[in-house]
Amino acid sequence: MSGKHFKGHEVSCCIKYFIFGFNIIFWLLGVAFLGIGLWAWNEKGVLSNISSITDLGGFDPVWLFLVTGGVMFILGFAGCIGALRENTLLLKFFSVFLGIIFFLELTAGVLAFVFKDWIKDQLNFFINNNIRAYRDDIDLQNLIDFTQEYWECCGAFGADDWNLNIYFNCTDTNPSREKCGVPFSCCTKDPAEDVINTQCGYDVRAKTDAEQKTYIHVKGCVPQFEKWLQDNLTVVAGIFIGVALLQIFGICLAQNLVSDIEAVRATTFRLLAQHSYPLGYLPPQLASQLGDRSTAPPTHSCPPPSLAG
Repeated sequence: MSGKHFKGHEVSCCIKYFIFGFNIIFWLLGVAFLGIGLWAWNEKGVLSNISSITDLGGFDPVWLFLVTGGVMFILGFAGCIGALRENTLLLKFFSVFLGIIFFLELTAGVLAFVFKDWIKDQLNFFINNNIRAYRDDIDLQNLIDFTQEYWECCGAFGADDWNLNIYFNCTDTNPSREKCGVPFSCCTKDPAEDVINTQCGYDVRAKTDAEQKTYIHVKGCVPQFEKWLQDNLTVVAGIFIGVALLQIFGICLAQNLVSDIEAVRATTFRLLAQHSYPLGYLPPQLASQLGDRSTAPPTHSCPPPSLAG
């Protein structure tokens, strides 16, 4: 090796730092989602009383932030550190985990298309469960109000679904002032009103069907959601395809980087075996390929990322 320059496989700087930069953003977003979720739980007192987790009868939107943030945090960390330190174990974990998520998304899409009626029934069941728990959790309440306002709907299949809620049902034993009413988010909006009238849904279901139409949205959220999907099918399909392509692209880049790293290591160890270097010694060129900064100056083909910008 004396007087000769070592020439072999090299790790692609472009792929390495692209994966690193992309996952830094992904990781920071995961931290943000986790922070929002934990803050929301703390505001509701769940962190100080863990037993209250099981008290909610409906879906808690905070879980969306916690689960999404947790997955993004894990994936971002593995991809970022794996690329920066050329750690094949973390890179393989990143690509496999991303592949599992892609497979689950693909499976869910196929099943949703095949079992449309079953999905519709489950959506109805899901909405009705959350209607029952409407007043139990402020985040759930805000989510339902946003849904009903955005899609101009009321209940799962109609305003009478609010009979499932103890505050809005029309039974004679209901002492609530909201008896036989609906939340304000079901009401049709008057463009001239600057302030939301939160009492607009009081006693509205005690009126005739014809009168109800002048005060509230009578269509259910399930059919309105189906109509929205049909009207925005191109946009929804484009988003899903774009996300799928990003995942496939990330898997391919990670696998490419793993192949480069393993090729460099295989070449290096083969040369070590051929030349029988003394134990504990690595020539400078080989040491730099292995990333050993203690035995050789940094002559790696990829310069370190600049922290100063």
